[in-house]
Amino acid sequence: MKRIYLAHPWMDQEKGLTLQKKIEALGIEVSNPFTKVVEVEYNRFVKEAKGKAVPPQSMVRPLVEGDLREIERCDGVVAMVTQHASVGTHMEVFYASRVLRRPVFVLYDFIFEGQSVHPWYAYLSKVFLEEDQLLAWLNLWSKYNDE
Repeated sequence: MKRIYLAHPWMDQEKGLTLQKKIEALGIEVSNPFTKVVEVEYNRFVKEAKGKAVPPQSMVRPLVEGDLREIERCDGVVAMVTQHASVGTHMEVFYASRVLRRPVFVLYDFIFEGQSVHPWYAYLSKVFLEEDQLLAWLNLWSKYNDE
């Protein structure tokens, strides 16, 4: 069974859970970083600080290192690029694609008027503008070379 890491913006956790269920329905195991205990603790810190504090290394190190190890355990990454800024998503895509040389599939559902898909995403990943196209591709990918 293939396993993917679902990179997505913090502000799109609901959309992420919805996409996760659809991917799991294809028989693909999904690792969602927002379901980890360390992530819940970090979110609590951010809410209490109202975004006006730098989290301590003791909090961010296990969060980031945990995400990196989880990406390493996956066969690929599915990333959601939306109108919500997400430095973490960009970092996760770069790490998986450029460092680990894992396939990255991007659901790019937000393009500024007059713009196109960002060149970094076009270069580092297979980009889909429609969810149904992404799901169809994942369905094929999951059956290819599955051991």
